[in-house]
This record gives sequence, structure tokens and C-alpha cells, in this order.
Amino acid sequence: MAKFVDEELYYSPLEASQRLRVSSKTLQRWAETGSVSVWEGTSGNRKKNKKQMTIKVHQTPTGYRYYSQASIDQLSDQLKNKLNNEG
Repeated sequence: MAKFVDEELYYSPLEASQRLRVSSKTLQRWAETGSVSVWEGTSGNRKKNKKQMTIKVHQTPTGYRYYSQASIDQLSDQLKNKLNNEG
């Protein structure tokens, strides 16, 4: 369930991962490393590139993470644009 922290909306791990269509473990790895690995293809050749990005995370005292709506929505838009440009 989404929650507000300092007047900013944060998604739960489940909501954020569903929004990005990735597993919650992948989302956690992206947030920890600060990059997303993306396959790029041109003329049948494929190579894996890393895209630097930032996902703003709020961690509770018990260790539960919430992901900033703005960060998740921005990353979602970037990934959609990437797919549209390749297709």
C-alpha cells in the first residue's frame, strides 16, 4: 500500500515492481546498484548496456523499503521509451 512520507508518495515494493513489470528482487537490486541493465540491439547484434538511474528509497526503522512514486514513474517512462525506440 502506498504511503506519504514528507508530503511525497511512496510505493510499496509490490506496487513499484508491478508498475515496472519486474520482480521485487530485481527492483531491490536496481535500487542498490543504482543502474539498470538493458539489452540493446542493432542489426541483429545484441549487447548489454547499463543505464545509470536513481530510485529514491525510504527505509523504515524496521528495514522495510518504500520506493518514490516520482522515481518509479520516471524509470517506467524511460524503459517504455527505450522499448518503443527499439521496436
